[in-house]
Amino acid sequence: MARQVCSAPGKIILFGEHFVVHGSKAILCAIDKRVRVTAQRQGRNTISIKSNMLSTKLHPNIPYRIVDKRTRPFYYIAQSLGITNVAINIHSDLPSGAGLGSSSACCVATAGAALSLSDIKRSILDVSINAERTIQPNSSGADCAVCTHGGIVEYVKDTPPKQLRIPIPKDLKLIVADSGINHNTGEMVERVRHIAQKHPKEFSALSKKADSLVQMVTDSINDIPKLGHLARSNQLLLERIGISNNALRQMIQIADRHSYGSKITGAGGGGCIVAISDETNAHSTLNALTDAGYNSFVAQITKTGATTGALHKVG
Repeated sequence: MARQVCSAPGKIILFGEHFVVHGSKAILCAIDKRVRVTAQRQGRNTISIKSNMLSTKLHPNIPYRIVDKRTRPFYYIAQSLGITNVAINIHSDLPSGAGLGSSSACCVATAGAALSLSDIKRSILDVSINAERTIQPNSSGADCAVCTHGGIVEYVKDTPPKQLRIPIPKDLKLIVADSGINHNTGEMVERVRHIAQKHPKEFSALSKKADSLVQMVTDSINDIPKLGHLARSNQLLLERIGISNNALRQMIQIADRHSYGSKITGAGGGGCIVAISDETNAHSTLNALTDAGYNSFVAQITKTGATTGALHKVG
């Protein structure tokens, strides 16, 4: 039976989360933790989906909208491409629900593997965005874009994500630590929206500061200490809009003692923080967060987006 493999990187929001919802810019980057998907034709007329979290077999002709949300995007991909006899196996290096692009990377890798099985000529990005929108109707597509193409992406609401052709310093290390606290992205977005409506002038001023930080990031990506300073500045803005809490502040304090600076990445209220470091302080930052009981790892920005097989890059 035909068998295809595709992998896609996870992502981190470096700067601009939440403010991007209100028109400011955001910077996202692909990281070297990946999702790998194998799609293989099988004899029976069934769409099988398996990961380390679940295993299910579904009839290929049921409405995708009634499929469990955990498997709906992958079922949709197979069904929309007319692949009615496929086994989809998903393996992820990324924690689920931590704001690191696990869902988007899974959609991208599944789209790449499934398209390789089919004769349909469509882009991985388009298929993956449509799949993600089966569970997140308002998805901007920015996460799928960075997981498809890799590197660094600048995003402004209601505009296509922009790939930034800027050099990535080899010694830049991103220390990612998971708070272990579950959070609801929609609730955090609504919390920020309420603040924006209640204090429009103050929020507008914060948004302008967030926008200026993004511009400074693109101008000084190779100055790692300055990047850390900008991360601290961004964190102060995130504190002002109510997405932090005592647990996240404790993590930030630990990271800031060892790195150049750290911040929440993603929705806040839980999930992960990211600390900016290099070869001189990456291990001390990682060890401090790990010793404090947080699941932590070192990541680097990767230019490698979605790939099929061992050699061929796709887009």
